[in-house]
Amino acid sequence: MNQRKSVEHPPGPACKRMLHGLDNLNAVVIHPDDADAATVLRELRRAGLIARLVWPPPARLPDDVDMLLCILDADVRNLLRADSVADMPAIVGIADGRSPETPVVVRDSMASALLFKPVSPEQVVLSAFAARQIHQYQTRLLRRIDKLDETLRSIRDVERAKVLLMQSRQIGEHEAYHFMRRRAMEKRVPISRVASTIIDASEILD
Repeated sequence: MNQRKSVEHPPGPACKRMLHGLDNLNAVVIHPDDADAATVLRELRRAGLIARLVWPPPARLPDDVDMLLCILDADVRNLLRADSVADMPAIVGIADGRSPETPVVVRDSMASALLFKPVSPEQVVLSAFAARQIHQYQTRLLRRIDKLDETLRSIRDVERAKVLLMQSRQIGEHEAYHFMRRRAMEKRVPISRVASTIIDASEILD
């Protein structure tokens, strides 16, 4: 009876795009040196990542890490805490679904994707790609939020400076705004900079 031979098909366009997005990234695997760690390292390297194993967990993450694949347990809980997603690399958590501590560590870890033990080779690269995409999306959102916050601060400063000018110079709202705009054009600075200067000067005189 003839046995069917498995044929390894070349990666399709979607897979190639996924691998291209991971190529040459620096990945750190924080995990005991066992079969799961070997599976993760092998699959990452096959996908073109520069992957290395670190165990025991370091006191802090290296500065050159693009992606972190980390066992989720109490030993690494503090390592995975940060004030912002932007302060951390993309994180894939490696979790033991049978451990009662896993839900709490997952919640606190800021992981963007999960692998469950025993690790399936087919899921490693997919989880890494998902974590990378989610992390990049979250970082872009945070940057937009920061820009919006800065814009709101500028609007508030302009409005406050306008009131101060109206009170000190006995002028109308329109004249106060154009005074700041003219000064900004003369100095070649944003109008918010002029507004901040007016506010600072008023606070010094008070």
